[in-house]
This record gives sequence, C-alpha cells and structure tokens, in this order.
Amino acid sequence: MLQTNCTSAFSSSGFTPATSSTIEVSAGVATQLVIETAADGPGSAIGAMRVTAGASFAAFATTRDAHDNFVANASATWTLTGKTDGVADTGLSPDTGTSSTSTGHLIGTGAVHAEVGSFADDAGTVTVAAAGR
Repeated sequence: MLQTNCTSAFSSSGFTPATSSTIEVSAGVATQLVIETAADGPGSAIGAMRVTAGASFAAFATTRDAHDNFVANASATWTLTGKTDGVADTGLSPDTGTSSTSTGHLIGTGAVHAEVGSFADDAGTVTVAAAGR
C-alpha cells in the first residue's frame, strides 16, 4: 500500500512559525480494479486503441481506493472478451499475474479483461489492423 509521511509548516504575520509533527498519509482499502498502462500507480486506464498486427502492449492490474488512490498491484486472471475475426486467446500472455501482454497477431477486435476476487475490469476495445491501414 502506498504510504507517505510529511510535515506541514505554518506561518502568519505576528505569530511564531510552527511545523507540525509527522503526518502519515496512506491509501484506503481497495474498492476497484483498473487495467492500467503502468504498474505501481502512475499509469492510466487503458481505453480503446488501434494496434498494427504484430504489435503488442502491456496491461497492468492495479487496485485503487474510493478516491482513486493507488493501493497495490494485483495478481489477476486475464482473458480476452468480445473477440472478432482473427483475435484469439493466444494473443494474451500470461493468463495470470500482475501484468499481461496483448499481441495482435491477426486483424479483428477484442478487449482485455482482468479479474481479482470480486473485482473485474475491461480495457477499451482494441482494434488490430493490417500494417499500412
């Protein structure tokens, strides 16, 4: 869980400046799973995208609290949903872990899906297009 320690300094005309004791700030409990572009919290949700056949991208399973603060990387079960044309489950590897790589082997569409316990998330629809299109 992400945790930060900080202090605050206060000053005002006519008063002696003061500094607080250490304040501990940490994320709350996980309330959602988000498929993101990076691990450890700096990523953003993966939305709809277009990739060229043969290209790949990484997806990371992260949990966030009710205020969208990063809580932890999560080991998920990964699948592809809404597959059309040549998109197949073999385009996602591994099928369990904190991240998975999606490779668009053949043209078509699909969405990366992750599940962790009672939490689930779907990335946006990925369209795999032929090179040069």
